[in-house]
Amino acid sequence: WIEQTVFDYLNSSPAGSSEVKLDDMPKLVKTLRREPSATTATSDADDDVKLDESSGVVQGYGLTTAETLQVLNHLPTSLVELHLLIEDLEKRIPEEEKQMEFLRLLSQYSGR
Repeated sequence: WIEQTVFDYLNSSPAGSSEVKLDDMPKLVKTLRREPSATTATSDADDDVKLDESSGVVQGYGLTTAETLQVLNHLPTSLVELHLLIEDLEKRIPEEEKQMEFLRLLSQYSGR
């Protein structure tokens, strides 16, 4: 009974969707954890990280481990959900456009 309940819950949660790109999650985690001010590097480790086309700056959000885990588990789709998961979001990512970019990034990985 418990196993079936957990399985049903996971299937109904955003993280349990069949559209989630699990193979690309390590790249997403790197982006979420990277500090926002990081600039492009020439190392091989950064080659797979998405660059901001206009400025050449590596996109990063500087999330903590706990925040990254919560974002991956819930895959928020609205600014309200994002504010609930990330402490002091309005101070850390003050521009609403950058917050919307964050949500668009998540939607690329979640398929929503």
